[in-house]
Amino acid sequence: MLKHYIEFLYPGIFAAEGSAKEVSSRDPDKIKIPENCHGFRFYDRQETVAEDGETLSGEPKNYSGVYYRGRAMTLEDVKRELPNPCNLIENMEGNGLKRVVRTIFGNFYPLQDLDQILDEDDIKRVKK
Repeated sequence: MLKHYIEFLYPGIFAAEGSAKEVSSRDPDKIKIPENCHGFRFYDRQETVAEDGETLSGEPKNYSGVYYRGRAMTLEDVKRELPNPCNLIENMEGNGLKRVVRTIFGNFYPLQDLDQILDEDDIKRVKK
């Protein structure tokens, strides 16, 4: 049986940390976002119950983009708003990154094609 999961992303010391739980739908409008979470993404997993009752889980697959709580910034935005010299500017230029997200906690992550920024209306709607 194919099951859907959500992975909540939290600020970590060196990298984002996460926790996952099963959900009935991959609809972001039906997700209650934890206060200390800066983003989330969905994925699927095939699960089968064996004859002895043990649940066998496949590898996660079909990841969605990340839904971020924050603000998208271009390289020009970063150059204008952050002090020089800035490692972020060097990383963006060196890796050809056009946009990053600055999360509500101040962390920066590269924005991928499928990623989305949740605006304040999105946040209020899903926190009901």
